[in-house]
Amino acid sequence: MRKGEIFKGTKRGRDAARHPIVYLGGNADGSFVGAVLTHSEKLDNSTMKKEHFKESDVDGKKYELDFDNTLLVGKCFIKPQEWGPYIKIGELTKEGIEFVESVTRGQSPVFWDDYVDRQ
Repeated sequence: MRKGEIFKGTKRGRDAARHPIVYLGGNADGSFVGAVLTHSEKLDNSTMKKEHFKESDVDGKKYELDFDNTLLVGKCFIKPQEWGPYIKIGELTKEGIEFVESVTRGQSPVFWDDYVDRQ
């Protein structure tokens, strides 16, 4: 996994990898830190732009996920290994990675359930 790649988890329930995840970095225990993409305009979600998303991979194959009024949840999340295996479905451009980093800068990663419970 590389920073800016977008994944979906195999376990996709409400308590798992329901939303697409932007990979931000790894953890020693096999989990990773990621940012969540959504269509929800609730809470502190930030609107992304079409220019934030690559349309296809280096071989020209179109990604499953592209911009569709996509928003970024304004937190970093711990994504457990058990929610995988994770499947790559997209990738951010350099501008997209910079946007995600600017929104999530300085935040400590949290678990999704802890975030939802606080809202």
